[in-house]
Amino acid sequence: MIGKIISVLCVLITGLISLAPAGQSAEVKIMTIPVTEQIYMITGKGGNIGLFIGEDGTFLIDDQFA
Repeated sequence: MIGKIISVLCVLITGLISLAPAGQSAEVKIMTIPVTEQIYMITGKGGNIGLFIGEDGTFLIDDQFA
């Protein structure tokens, strides 16, 4: 029983450490640019995002890893 508790604590601590920021990052400014009534472009650090808003749903295109 104690072994299971220690295992769970180790996993939780490792997860929390991995989520901690590596350092102070500069504030990122995100801008939303309307292209048309249904199409928007979101710009920020690292890439752009295209967003299409339709009656049936929303379509998102991210070019950061393209």
